[in-house]
Amino acid sequence: MNFRIFFILFASFFLVSNFSYAQLNTPVLPTVGKIAEQIENRRSDWTLFKAKLMLHFFQEDEAKASCFGQLSYDRIEEKIVLSCVGTQNKLLFIFKTFDRRFELYLPASQTVYEGNIFALNDSPDIDSHLKPLDLYRALKPFVIPLNEAFVERADKTHTGIKIYSKYHENRYVSRKLVATSEGDVPFEIYYSQKEMPVTVIRRQNYRRMPLSKDTKTKVVLPARIDIESVASKTRTMLLFKKVDFPARFEEQEMTYPENVQKVTIEDAALKSLT
Repeated sequence: MNFRIFFILFASFFLVSNFSYAQLNTPVLPTVGKIAEQIENRRSDWTLFKAKLMLHFFQEDEAKASCFGQLSYDRIEEKIVLSCVGTQNKLLFIFKTFDRRFELYLPASQTVYEGNIFALNDSPDIDSHLKPLDLYRALKPFVIPLNEAFVERADKTHTGIKIYSKYHENRYVSRKLVATSEGDVPFEIYYSQKEMPVTVIRRQNYRRMPLSKDTKTKVVLPARIDIESVASKTRTMLLFKKVDFPARFEEQEMTYPENVQKVTIEDAALKSLT
């Protein structure tokens, strides 16, 4: 009888001990909320930057063209001013946004397009290697909607998240990303409503940069961003050469030649249907 009691107690202790050990050694997946917080904390020290960069354009991984760019970006107000010059200092384009409104000046066609940035991305009248919406997405990972995001996989250093969107009654995976434990997002992919890959964004060569000469605060940003358009098999590489963090965004009025043609994006879309 005593032996049976001893055996039962020993077996119970063995099972409980192993269960506790298994609990302690089971990796705990980070929550979407925790990842979103880490991403936001990573960029909390800066609101805008000004950069000099090189843009390289590829078609099916074959280099096609390059230009030297100047970029001003305000991540809170969602302001972008990007100008690019080619050989002999010839202006190729100026792109400006404020929230969802945009202006795109193409000197070669003496045309200024303006309107909604999301409509611009789908306009058949504008043949642009770098889609403005893709640039928008690449400069800063969009906010993660906590109620529509789920952890797909995770290890000690990286977490994969998939995000759902809804179009009418169709709920689909619209975006996937990989975030590091520090809050960087080195990889993102955007999907169509049919869950086909549309845009792939890779951020790499993260560097620590001084926020200013008067502080020890360091800002971490990628020195290289690759933006791939899956359908057109094009890729744009942004190589940041110098980055500063000014105290305020420098507003720039865009002036154009007198003979420039102004087209709203709604007009451009309607013209393609007639």
